[in-house]
Amino acid sequence: MFAPFGAFAPDQPVLGQTGASVAKNVVPLTDKSYGPFPGLTTVTGALTARCQGFASFRASDGTSHIFAGDATKLYKLNADGVTWDDVSKSGGYTTPADGRWYFAQYGNRVMATNYADAIQSFVIGTDSAFSDLSANAPKARFIDVIRGFVVVADTWDATDGYNQNRVWWSAFGDPTSWPTPGGASAAAVQSDFQDIAFGGGINGLLGGVGGSDGVIFLQNAIVRMTYSGPPAVFTFQDAERGTRGTTIAGSVINAGTFGGYLGEDGFYLFDGISSHPIGNLKVDRWVWDSIDQTQLVRVCAAVNPKKKLIFWAFPTGSSDGNPNRILIYNWETGWWSYADVDVEFIGKGFSAGYTLEGLDAITTDIEALPYSLDSVAYMGGRVNMAGFYTDHKFGFFDGDALAATLETGEFPIEGGRRVFVGGVRPLVDGGTITAAVGYRETPQASVTYSTATSAAADGVCPQRVSARYARARVSVAAAGTWTHAQGVEAEARQEGMR
Repeated sequence: MFAPFGAFAPDQPVLGQTGASVAKNVVPLTDKSYGPFPGLTTVTGALTARCQGFASFRASDGTSHIFAGDATKLYKLNADGVTWDDVSKSGGYTTPADGRWYFAQYGNRVMATNYADAIQSFVIGTDSAFSDLSANAPKARFIDVIRGFVVVADTWDATDGYNQNRVWWSAFGDPTSWPTPGGASAAAVQSDFQDIAFGGGINGLLGGVGGSDGVIFLQNAIVRMTYSGPPAVFTFQDAERGTRGTTIAGSVINAGTFGGYLGEDGFYLFDGISSHPIGNLKVDRWVWDSIDQTQLVRVCAAVNPKKKLIFWAFPTGSSDGNPNRILIYNWETGWWSYADVDVEFIGKGFSAGYTLEGLDAITTDIEALPYSLDSVAYMGGRVNMAGFYTDHKFGFFDGDALAATLETGEFPIEGGRRVFVGGVRPLVDGGTITAAVGYRETPQASVTYSTATSAAADGVCPQRVSARYARARVSVAAAGTWTHAQGVEAEARQEGMR
């Protein structure tokens, strides 16, 4: 009997389900299999406090640069690939515990904003420290570059104070020019702002989603932003109201041509026109039942464009406030999985590249290097999922495979008959594998698991279980080499009614 692992959908009942009831520390690789989830291996020194945002950028000369921020400082990763240089402006910053840094790039200029301080600017190849972008620019929570403008949202300025519904943009082609809106000087360079009078506060800003120049995510609405030229400069059109939007700013992520987010009723992909539910009847309820509702500000997201994967990291009720679970979505197959990993922050990373001297800064013992010498972690400009561990150190999810667990649904035995399971053959193409059988007598009973066994010469993990309901659990040991896990072949037969 072939029992596939199938699509992970913990919101569905296990009985009669053909999908995986557990898909832990794996990634949804294809529409028939899961692959290993690599661990986070840190390769840098530590920030002085918890990471509250980071980003990677390529300069015009092709070099890669990584910036990060904590409560009081901004950092740039040194060319040695290990040391964090403090590139804060004089006096530092006052990022609140529930705040974060957002970054954007305009040419060789990197901009950072935390809402509490003036927008910061650092020109790669020229500057040695951040400085205020402009004395006339507002403070802002969100920042992006759209159609040649620096666009910020949820702003503060000395005239109007805080405005959670304001979208404000710089002069065209000049991130440092922010003339007073409404005047002739502002009109001449197409700088202005727009207040959105519905939808609640702004909780996300993305450029280039679908056919839209920009997208604004509010609490209860999603608005398209389209360049129209003077005098309006940008037009704003509500795409969705009332039932869509998000209150969780960290969940908003640009993935391919989509904008992903976690709304009040689950996960969605916005294609520039409308939102499409991706977690409904699959993972939405499971996530909301496990997420720490008091620490939603710690939710963060990343994307691996090569594998078409979105990662949402969130703290569960058993965490210390930092994210300790990563939910994984394959936007091509629609499959989900998860990994239990402690992090401070995740994101897309460009590796900075290492010289042999730079590797000496990690360790002088070649056998003690965290990655093999051909790892993408040592190659400059390579894209990979990255993050900060809870010790404030940065690294890439490019380490050894984590210990994986996959479970099938319960075997389809009809007519209320019992099933005898004499063994299961895991269909996993490598690694050190054991298997157990989960069983129960009634749908109301909790599941008991047999002792896990290793495979014999024929690939079967022997078992002797007789029950009315049974499923297979397959475990793959950490640090193994494998690619696909598809399911099990169960040596199972029907027994009598008793």
